[in-house]
Amino acid sequence: MIRSVLSLARPCVARRAALGVRWMAIGSEEQNTIKLTFGSPGEAFYNEVDVSSINVVTMDGHVGLEPSHVPLLAALVPGVLSVTETDGKDTKFFVSSGGLTVNGDSSVQILAEEAVPLDQLDAQAIKVGMDAARTQEQNARTERESAEAEINMMAWESLSSAGSSE
Repeated sequence: MIRSVLSLARPCVARRAALGVRWMAIGSEEQNTIKLTFGSPGEAFYNEVDVSSINVVTMDGHVGLEPSHVPLLAALVPGVLSVTETDGKDTKFFVSSGGLTVNGDSSVQILAEEAVPLDQLDAQAIKVGMDAARTQEQNARTERESAEAEINMMAWESLSSAGSSE
């Protein structure tokens, strides 16, 4: 199966190279900014706003996005998403999970399951949540309960470290 997919891809890549086709969108110019759309089901934070750069945590690790970044699809994991606006201001959010799309025209779409500006995190509520997650971990009796408790604890740890990096 993999061989058949690769054999189909090679002619396509060769044709692109022979025609001088660039991986960026046809007719696109070198971009100086990223056009960012970022939100969660409850709130839109950016709607096609020009920004300088974005740093985000994906399943493959930390990713820094600059204008004219190669196209990319990625799954977000719990962590801090940082947006550097064109005036140099950094705005940071805690993101629980979601999806990232980077297009060849330097537009980026980020849809988060949950997103909260770091300055709105409540340190006391995080501490209470971590304590409850520890109790859940200690009281787990089945393999499923243990796995759920471990995921819960990892989420609270990510939230805690995001709150302390404010």
